[in-house]
Amino acid sequence: MSLNVSKIGESDAHTSDITSCHFSKNGILATSSSDQTIKLWVLKNKELHEIATLKGHKYGVNFCCFSPQGTLLASASTDSTTIIWDVKTGDNLCCLVQPSGFAVRVCQFCPQSAFLATAGDDDLVCIWNIGEKELVRTIRDHEATIFSLAFSPDGNILLTSDTVGRCKVWAAQPNHSLMLAGVEEAHDLGVNCVCFSPLHSSGVLENAYSAATCGNDGFLALWKLKTGAENTISLDRRVFAHDGSAMCVDFAADGVLIASSGGDKVVKIWAAEDLACLSILEGHERYVTTCAFSMSGLVLATGSSDRILKVWILDKNKNLSNHQDNVSSSRSESYFQLKLVNKRQQNKVIQTLTGHSSDVNSCHFHAGILATGSADATVRLWKEDKTSKVFQETAVSPLQGHSYSVYSVHFSSDGSLVSASLDGSLILWNVNTGEKIKTFQHPENIGFRVVRVSRDGQMVIAGSDDNCCHLWSLKTGKVDVLAGHENTVLAVALAHSGEIVATGCSGGTLRVWQVQTLRCLAVLDDVHDLGVTCCSFKPSDNTELVTAGNDEQIKVWSLDENQMITLMITLAGHSASIMSISFSINGK
Repeated sequence: MSLNVSKIGESDAHTSDITSCHFSKNGILATSSSDQTIKLWVLKNKELHEIATLKGHKYGVNFCCFSPQGTLLASASTDSTTIIWDVKTGDNLCCLVQPSGFAVRVCQFCPQSAFLATAGDDDLVCIWNIGEKELVRTIRDHEATIFSLAFSPDGNILLTSDTVGRCKVWAAQPNHSLMLAGVEEAHDLGVNCVCFSPLHSSGVLENAYSAATCGNDGFLALWKLKTGAENTISLDRRVFAHDGSAMCVDFAADGVLIASSGGDKVVKIWAAEDLACLSILEGHERYVTTCAFSMSGLVLATGSSDRILKVWILDKNKNLSNHQDNVSSSRSESYFQLKLVNKRQQNKVIQTLTGHSSDVNSCHFHAGILATGSADATVRLWKEDKTSKVFQETAVSPLQGHSYSVYSVHFSSDGSLVSASLDGSLILWNVNTGEKIKTFQHPENIGFRVVRVSRDGQMVIAGSDDNCCHLWSLKTGKVDVLAGHENTVLAVALAHSGEIVATGCSGGTLRVWQVQTLRCLAVLDDVHDLGVTCCSFKPSDNTELVTAGNDEQIKVWSLDENQMITLMITLAGHSASIMSISFSINGK
């Protein structure tokens, strides 16, 4: 069996070695280089067109990859940083610094979650919560440089490798630490690349995966992984693929084909079923360091130390443009998402407000005043000038009273403002004078993460790191505690009637409470994988509740008269943790 492959385009893409390439879900190609840049490309009329150059790293970029939905791009560099980019705008959204200060060699987004894994010269695998920009897990078992790692297509398994030749299998969740399985000698002289097949099976008692690896021994290997009652990784088959070194391997999206590239200056395409070589692609003048299939499986990109990017079509008899159109239209968008896209208005930034010296964690409007809370421990107030239509900071801003990060701010109906801080305090402010009206300090100085105020302005509801929700009566000063969560309460919502409170925690549990009796009316576990980050009742409605979480999803729930909770709709579209949700005033 042979495969028809022809080169359809090439570009003198970078001024130094091309180190990696990756296709997004919607057909954008990214390349990284030792010249410190990442470039974005599109293929039009069988020609490569550069659409953006991303600059921000101080040393060579070793790796780049798109998020599952293609809206974000991560790049890993020798400067010890991993930058997350907005693909549409090219903006640098955040910079994750490897704690050791060593070079980062690889980064990978986890499917179905908000996690990113990075690894490199410090022998460590770091797993980050992108939404929080926080390091949530460190794997220290390799004791050798890590050039490659990969998440399984369902996001449950992480496969890591090192320059000694080992492969290790881990549960991808941040709260798991034990290795599930491993191979001590996957490749002599070290593993250069690992990649999961998109084909896998999930059962009640067992999950099965397939992965490919290549190494400095020149071999390409296929492995069978099983997790469940017994966790194993075993060699399926292997073949000598490249003279010198096999440097990169990638599965096609249908799992039928595998591409590999190496130090022998060639690219080979293999049948995944039996590792029969179907085609050999020649043309690069130096090591072929990277190869990547497009999501259609029809296009293959290759990059080399010769600084040249080449693009190949696997069947020249097929219409490339038509196939790309089919891929683009195959996105699984729900009916409600399509309605939102069709009705989406052109939005633009009308003003950028500067003043905080650290992250802005929260904001809230009331009567033309905008309040912002920041990690710099201050609250700032902004008001629109009626003549110039420009927001200006008010005379009493900033409000200073907290000693640590202000995590949440919320106005009461009378225009007073409540702020919640990690210093364990809740402060009620007069926004006209900047004075403190009242203060509640947590008895154990445990931080507050979220705060809301009842419609009548008489009660403050705050979620805390003590796993509880605190109800503070501004009239009497009495504080009641709703206890029951096993993790930090990050989400709080008060129903229109003021009689029902919903709370969500970082463990993923949602609880509904009756305010008057402090009784828990309903408990729902696993509402969101990796935690509930925010929730909100629909205005003028006690029966419709919306939640969001670190799983990139928004869920709409119905509460009946018996407080039974029923899922109505799940909205997907974000490519990272959802940190905040809010209804419009009319709830539409």
